[in-house]
Amino acid sequence: MKTILVANSKGGVGKTTIASELAYAAQNSGLKFDYYDLDRQGGSSFSDRQDPESVLAIVDTPGALTEDLGKYIHASNLIVVPTRMSYRDQQPLELMIRTIRDAGVPAIYALSQANRYRVCTDFIEWFKGAYPDEPVIAIPQSELFPQAGLAGRSVCQLKLDSFPAQQVNQLIGMIEQQLHVGLRLWGKAVRHG
Repeated sequence: MKTILVANSKGGVGKTTIASELAYAAQNSGLKFDYYDLDRQGGSSFSDRQDPESVLAIVDTPGALTEDLGKYIHASNLIVVPTRMSYRDQQPLELMIRTIRDAGVPAIYALSQANRYRVCTDFIEWFKGAYPDEPVIAIPQSELFPQAGLAGRSVCQLKLDSFPAQQVNQLIGMIEQQLHVGLRLWGKAVRHG
């Protein structure tokens, strides 16, 4: 079984939204998967679930750098690190990057709630300049995410042709390229190689 950890030492960065989207993607792909919501603030579209035949575990973590989070990082196959794009998020993000690099676990950085404002553009430029070898994707700020959550669906199910759905699909493809667990993009198959 492969484990995807959705983690950041800071709260309010989009961890639960991304964890839910990954669970919908696993469900859409017909995968048997476990889902663990360790961030007990609520808001997840999924309840904890375990399947004895799981090929994938998705773990949503609380926003704090704790000893437990360090253990989860070491036990993961891939970490998705959502972050907001502000100066308040930069220091916690760099702490996460150092922690993950020290653990030797691959990561994908999801710059969440991207919008047209200069602060987002500057943050993306800073990140790509400071960490050019780290895989990164911008997940846009959109009312489609809360609408999808209220409907108990993925943003891809709600409006597949939207930019938010395209970015979620791209994130799913990036994860599948790393883990090879059988995740399918919404509307098409993922190509390997």
